[in-house]
Amino acid sequence: MFVYIPIMNIIDIDPMEEYENIVHSLQKLGLSLYETRAFLALLLLGVGSAEVIAVNAKIPRTSAYKVLESLEKKGFVISSRGRPKMYKPEDLKILKERIMDEIEELFEKLEFVEDIFSDKGEPQLVYTIYG
Repeated sequence: MFVYIPIMNIIDIDPMEEYENIVHSLQKLGLSLYETRAFLALLLLGVGSAEVIAVNAKIPRTSAYKVLESLEKKGFVISSRGRPKMYKPEDLKILKERIMDEIEELFEKLEFVEDIFSDKGEPQLVYTIYG
């Protein structure tokens, strides 16, 4: 038995629109525009030096080291020890799991705070009448 499952037609995808959507989503996760460009370039390259990543990401070469260092601190890239220092993206499954865990933890804390304040009830208005 054959079941047809409609999927998005690849022809219908506008690459620039998808790129912009991805950039916007990564910025929601706290990446700067340069960090986002560098990370996406590194995903496409697989591995690269700061200079190669800067060229492909279209970011200033002088900013590349700082950007990649920041991405490493945020857990998006892994660097080698040698010279030149080489970078590769963190495994996407690991990155996704870590981000999802952080979001889950954040919402648990938010729910805790909400519960504390909701236990106090709604504020009551009290009218004082003078006369």
